[in-house]
Amino acid sequence: MRIFCSLFRFLFSFGLITSFLSADEYYNYFEMACDPTSKSVTLKNIDQWNKAPSEKDYAFKTHIFSSTETKPISLLVYHDGECTFNNGKKIRLRIGSDGGLAYGECGAKPPEYFSLWIDKKKILSKATYMQRCNYESNIKSIKIQNNTVTTCSYATSGDDITLKINKNKVSCTSKPIDMNQPIDKIEYPLLGTKIPAGTRILQYGSDNPVCQAFAHKDAAKLFTWIKPSRSLDYSANQLDKMSFDINNDGKTETVYMDSRWGRFEYSRLYVTDVNNVIKIDAQYDALPIEREVTGEHERKFTNFLQRLEATTPSIPESWGANKNPERLRINTIKKTIDMPKNTSPVMYQGKVYLQFSSNELTGLLRYKSSKHFEEICIAKVVEENY
Repeated sequence: MRIFCSLFRFLFSFGLITSFLSADEYYNYFEMACDPTSKSVTLKNIDQWNKAPSEKDYAFKTHIFSSTETKPISLLVYHDGECTFNNGKKIRLRIGSDGGLAYGECGAKPPEYFSLWIDKKKILSKATYMQRCNYESNIKSIKIQNNTVTTCSYATSGDDITLKINKNKVSCTSKPIDMNQPIDKIEYPLLGTKIPAGTRILQYGSDNPVCQAFAHKDAAKLFTWIKPSRSLDYSANQLDKMSFDINNDGKTETVYMDSRWGRFEYSRLYVTDVNNVIKIDAQYDALPIEREVTGEHERKFTNFLQRLEATTPSIPESWGANKNPERLRINTIKKTIDMPKNTSPVMYQGKVYLQFSSNELTGLLRYKSSKHFEEICIAKVVEENY
C-alpha cells in the first residue's frame, strides 16, 4: 500500500493512484512467509518510508511449490499474493485501504486492512491491521496453519489519534477457520478469469470510439490531462487556472479548478463568463504565489473563491441542476448517483471532455454551456474484491 503527499489528479481520475496528505511518503507491505513443510503462512507488516516501490512491486506475487521443495520462501506483497503448496492448498492475501479521511483529518490517514482466502474460500474480509490516523501497526504477526488463524499483537493504549504501542508486551489469540463455506466465485470464477479491478464496463456509449478508448485498459495513455497555466496553493488546497477550448468550438475559455485535497480529492471547475473573465483574471493574478501561513493569505483566497462562486456556476453541480445538491440524475442510464467529488478536463484526439467519478460509475461529458452537458460515456468500474 502507498500514501502520497501530493495529488496527481489525472492519474487519480483514471484509477491508478490513491492520494492522501502526509508530511512524508509512507508505504507498507506484507512479508508473506510460506513454509511448504508445515503448510503454513506467516504474515508480517513492514513499514517503508520515503522509498517508492516500483510498478513491479505492486504486481500480483505468487509461488507454486513443487513436490521436492522444502525451503520456505517469502513474498513481498504490496497488494496481493498467493502461495500454493504441493498438496494443492492455496492461501491468498490482499491488502488495501479506504480513501483519505475528510478535511485532512490526522493527515488524512485511513485505516488499512487485509483479506484472506484459503482454498478459494474467503476467510477474512477487510480485517484491520493498522488503525486510522496511524502509521504503525499493533499487529506483530498473523499465522495461518491447520485451519487456524493465530494473531499476535502488541499491547496498546489510547484512542485512534493518541494510540501508543508497547512492543514489550505481546499477546496471541487463535481462531478456528470455518472451511464449510462456499468458494468465492468473484475471486475464483468457475468459468473464465477474474475481471481485474479498475476495469471499465460501458453502460452507455459502447458503439462510440471515444468510449471504447475510455474503457480500454490503457486509457490513461490515450487521454491527456490538461495542465494549468498557473497553480496556487492555499492551506491544503490548490487553485489552478487553465486556458483551453472546453466546448470544442474553436475558441479558448478560461477555466478555474478548485481542488480541496483534504476532502477526498474534491474538485470543482468554473468556466468564467466572457463578461467577467477580465475582472476574475485580474483578481486571480493578484493572489500571492508564495504559500504563506497567515490569516491575510487565507482571506484573499477565500474572498476570490466567494466572488468566483457568486458569478460562475460550478461543475458538476450545474450539470445536475436539481433540487438535491448532493445527488445527480444520469438520464442516459436512468440512474441517480451521489454528486461527483472530482471532475477533470481531459483531451482525446484533439477534443476536450470532462471526466467524472461517483460511486461505482465514471464517465465522460461534453460541455456545451453552463447549463447544457451531453453525456458521452458512462461506465461501471469493477471494484476490488475484499
